[in-house]
Amino acid sequence: RIENPGKLGPLVLSLDGKRLAFLSAEDIHDPADGVLMVSSTDEREPKSLIPEFEGHVSAAAWQDNNTVMFVADEGVETTFNKIDSDGSGRKTIVPAGKAVMTSLSLSNDGQRGAFVANTPLHPNEVFYMAHGDAEPKRMTNSNRWLDGIRFAKQETIEFKARDGLKLQGVLIHPLDEQPGKRYPLIVYVHGGPEAHEHNGWITNYSRPGQLAASRGFAVFYPNYRGSTGRGVKFSKLSQADEAGKEFDDLVDAVDHLVGMGLADKAKVGVTGGSYGGYASAWCATALSDR
Repeated sequence: RIENPGKLGPLVLSLDGKRLAFLSAEDIHDPADGVLMVSSTDEREPKSLIPEFEGHVSAAAWQDNNTVMFVADEGVETTFNKIDSDGSGRKTIVPAGKAVMTSLSLSNDGQRGAFVANTPLHPNEVFYMAHGDAEPKRMTNSNRWLDGIRFAKQETIEFKARDGLKLQGVLIHPLDEQPGKRYPLIVYVHGGPEAHEHNGWITNYSRPGQLAASRGFAVFYPNYRGSTGRGVKFSKLSQADEAGKEFDDLVDAVDHLVGMGLADKAKVGVTGGSYGGYASAWCATALSDR
């Protein structure tokens, strides 16, 4: 029996059946199952392959009996990587800034991979790459009508909280933005808080995204403290501080966008689901002066 320290995520057995790779929490206080663990099938204590990793692993597969390939969330982007089962030889195959990968499947020889991935211009599609390719290639087009749609500019925004903590979020500009003009702002607060926003497709049920942008709104998706994608320590920063600094981060994000000259501070709205609904209720009552 393997002693798992906290939340347990997906697990995969090596080709020879002697090792197990799985996603887990670091300890019982870790809110996410984003640590890549490996154990032989006759050991009780698993080993973290990337200690102090400032990201979260979301998918893993064995390339061979000694090599694990994995997809990781790093900030608002994703990467595709490989690492030896003893924790050495880590290498990034696909760097941040490409498509946002959400899953991984390898061929039997470990030389080809398939992914489900999205970008700011389309929701999830099937991607494929073979050994030696620079990046995955999109193979499907499930929403061809999107090819004719004019999209608003989307980008990663970095800002500092009032206590100096560096934070990120994803901004969708108003579609026909004019220099020097201020726009109404919608802040979308993700749930969890053990979740985070990617710089990919972020328009869907309950998330206004490009739809609001087409109607003249700026839309900002902040990854406040307590979010995933930046390692275990960051995801614990909101603990024992309900509606404290994590919600100050939302106000600091608004102030940053006002300071950019984009947002109209008198026209700021907030929305979100689950924990983001709690944040919305707090912002609209305790912070109604904003």
